[in-house]
Amino acid sequence: MAPQQGELKDLTQKVELLEKFQDNCLAILESKGLNPGSETLTSQQESTTDHTDSMLLLETLQDELKLFNETAKRQMEELQALKVKLKMKEDERARFLEQQTLCNSQVNDFTTALEEMEQLLEM
Repeated sequence: MAPQQGELKDLTQKVELLEKFQDNCLAILESKGLNPGSETLTSQQESTTDHTDSMLLLETLQDELKLFNETAKRQMEELQALKVKLKMKEDERARFLEQQTLCNSQVNDFTTALEEMEQLLEM
């Protein structure tokens, strides 16, 4: 019986060592945010799915940003063209007003001259 008790004691010590090793391994896994067992595979699959979803959303966002950038660029070009047209119209209007003022001045001069001629003819 003594040899069996010695073997039993050895086996008990080995089981205790294995349990301590298992506890250490579990502690390491938990510190890294991993759950031991079947949950690890599930969480990895979820993580992969989440990563794929994130990548798809990122690509969609990038496409939308490119489209927004192109639209904004085109609208800025259109705005610049409209600003140039507006400036040309403002310059045109300023020239017209100058010509109108000049014409009004000439009309006043002609009116004055006609009035003077009428007075001379009446004499």
